[in-house]
Amino acid sequence: MSPPLTTFLALLCLTAAGTAVESTSPASAATTETNRCAQFTLQDQFEKTHQFTFPQAKPVVLTVADKKGSEDVKAWAHPLAEKFGDQIIIAGLADVSSVPGPLRGLVRSKFKKAISYPVMLDWDGGSARGFHYAKGRANVYVISRDGRVLHHLSGKADEAQLAKLTAVIEAQTSSGAQAKARSN
Repeated sequence: MSPPLTTFLALLCLTAAGTAVESTSPASAATTETNRCAQFTLQDQFEKTHQFTFPQAKPVVLTVADKKGSEDVKAWAHPLAEKFGDQIIIAGLADVSSVPGPLRGLVRSKFKKAISYPVMLDWDGGSARGFHYAKGRANVYVISRDGRVLHHLSGKADEAQLAKLTAVIEAQTSSGAQAKARSN
């Protein structure tokens, strides 16, 4: 493979964006009139099919990014995974619609090598566009068990925005625990 093509593919998968955080609450995602998360089915880089449907057993944190926003996803997802563990579902959605058809297998392979956890690959971009995400940035959505988009922010992670995101998630995890306690 030629060095320019290798460089292009590496940049395609792992380009970082230097942008400020943009926060909106309540969320400005999915179908904006209803604030409901769209349901969809996509394959990840390991060719496993994921059905993103509701209701879910736990609150969901969904990250959505294109190639420019992909580098910033870890800075959001890792602290949340450490804090909440199995109390939440963390899912990733990559808008890879800019990848030409003949290069998709190669890009999937790059994802496999670079990322050990599943990331849903949106080859036509339709699912990602349904979130009205900010292109060129990592986008983070907190979604309730019943599929309501509760919070959306985009950009690079910082302590203040992580604290806001954590508070929204804590409200969902504690309300779920209280509801379970009442039903027992």
